[in-house]
Amino acid sequence: MKFKIVFFLFNIIGIYLCVSYWNVPNFWFLIIAYFLVFGAIVSLGSYFIGLNLFIHSEKKGEGVVFTFDDGPHPEFTPQILEILRKYNVKATFFVIGKEAKKHPELLKLIDEEGHVVGNHSYSHSNFIPFFRTKKLQRDFEKARGIIDGIIGKKANYIRPPFGATSPRYTKMLRRVNFVSIGWSFRSYDTKEKDVASLVSKTMAAIEKDNKAILLFHDTMEVTVKALPKILEKLKSNGTEIASLSASIKILPYE
Repeated sequence: MKFKIVFFLFNIIGIYLCVSYWNVPNFWFLIIAYFLVFGAIVSLGSYFIGLNLFIHSEKKGEGVVFTFDDGPHPEFTPQILEILRKYNVKATFFVIGKEAKKHPELLKLIDEEGHVVGNHSYSHSNFIPFFRTKKLQRDFEKARGIIDGIIGKKANYIRPPFGATSPRYTKMLRRVNFVSIGWSFRSYDTKEKDVASLVSKTMAAIEKDNKAILLFHDTMEVTVKALPKILEKLKSNGTEIASLSASIKILPYE
């Protein structure tokens, strides 16, 4: 909906420029600037899921919410599950279909311990934002089928890989009953090497917003080391930690 409004407004501006300035010396400069600005807005909207330019993605709830992407990972996912068990925290794991297929026992363990399984596509391809609508839909539905085949539940929650969206996601969500989940804090734990820095940045984000949906990855050693420290701090200061489904009031499974 936001994209339609932006597209409509830029069409009006484009028509105005063509009608009013077509005969001035810098006309082509104005047209080039017009397309550059429009392209920049579309690019930002594609990359930053929180802008909700193409699709609506949930990014706020009630209480701090922990989510983990890109697993299940044979080494780090079990360690994260053990930490969450110790602190009695329920999280959401957005799994890649091809990884879930390799490690069905881990997917079952995630589910058995009361965590939610979300859909992070089957392929997690670098080119997934450019997939045709049908191909995009097949990719997410293939992951959903694998999840259903392992835990017997059809996942409603999806998280677009890289947080990158496009009008093709808009078309897909019209066809399939998926709920897109974004975040309000991206930890960048795939790049962060320092545990203390990751803890500090996370706590600063939570202090700023105690209803944050936090994005981590259960594929990183730094996350395994930082998570107990983060949870200990939250426990000591009495911060509420909520499950995603309770927080956004939307059922995680069909």
